[in-house]
Amino acid sequence: MWTRTALAAALLLLASSGCALLGGLGGGSALPEGGATYQGYLDIDGQDLWTTVRLAPYQGQVAAELVIRDGPSAAGMGELDGNHLHVGLDYAGDCAGRIVLRGEFQAGGSEISGVVQAADCTGRSSGRFRLTSRPADVSPDG
Repeated sequence: MWTRTALAAALLLLASSGCALLGGLGGGSALPEGGATYQGYLDIDGQDLWTTVRLAPYQGQVAAELVIRDGPSAAGMGELDGNHLHVGLDYAGDCAGRIVLRGEFQAGGSEISGVVQAADCTGRSSGRFRLTSRPADVSPDG
């Protein structure tokens, strides 16, 4: 069952208004030149949300698209500095807010993990995420 804060955080991450962070893709980036798809869980205040995130280099930044299974989706921009990813997304609606993913690539770029923070009309939430590069059609059920 979606809590209001978890849903708002998911919407915040997924329904971006296109927030652009400063910075760019430096040399030695862990993200493949053509981008990659990652899947795994966002754990926001103890609620696990199965998530697919697509990342692609775009004009010196990182374009991000995020989809939560049985939930909302969004897109936004961020920055990648070596192995460090920082994506900020805003969403509008009855409970507008902002979510930020800060993470680090591991295993040669096949995994990303880090912290997620969200703030909206219901308050602030935080947690962790861990995503693994895999085909987009793989789900936690197999």
